[in-house]
Amino acid sequence: MYPRVDKIETGKRIRNLMKVRGLKPTDIQDKLSLCCVQTVYKWMRGESIPSIDILYSLCALLRVNMDSLLVGNKEQIVLEI
Repeated sequence: MYPRVDKIETGKRIRNLMKVRGLKPTDIQDKLSLCCVQTVYKWMRGESIPSIDILYSLCALLRVNMDSLLVGNKEQIVLEI
């Protein structure tokens, strides 16, 4: 099995960082020019994760790098070489 992003834990991290930065879902929608705020709520619930281009902008907005924002299961997996 290859490493995967844990959507639910990543959503929790997005929610927590938004709280720390004092941002509401509508702020994220406006600043990232998203078509609807439901997209942000889906990230927060772990139903989906941002596309790579939006993820890049979201990390800049939240002032974190991608490794700090995404939660994965890489530590649980031993890859054979």
